[in-house]
Amino acid sequence: MNPNMIAVAHERPAAVHALVTAFTAAGYTAAGALTFRDAIDLVSDCHPAVLVANLELGAFNGLHLALRCASEFPWMKIIVVGPANPALEHEARTLGASAYIRRPADPEVVVERALAALMPASPALLGPSAITHA
Repeated sequence: MNPNMIAVAHERPAAVHALVTAFTAAGYTAAGALTFRDAIDLVSDCHPAVLVANLELGAFNGLHLALRCASEFPWMKIIVVGPANPALEHEARTLGASAYIRRPADPEVVVERALAALMPASPALLGPSAITHA
């Protein structure tokens, strides 16, 4: 695992650029992918500590990516960004997402949640749900 690396998967180039720029400004190394396949390659090559996956990701989606990464890279914190939808939020949690961020979410909010996911959880703060909302 690369503790300083953040991977971003989003089908919109402007969103990838905004998030990579925000993570870099926060002092992390960040890289982005525009497709599911590119995201799998990125994660396999650089072993990021955190993956931020947009729900929409071409023919696949961020939940497919979360499932694959949670099984192959169990240390990775996975954050899914998507619409306000309780069923999707529940599915993200079931698939191992550390957080589900409801859109619209500014890049700064996504960075804040990703960095919070990297912090060790205090037993007093652990609860039944790790889902967060922007």
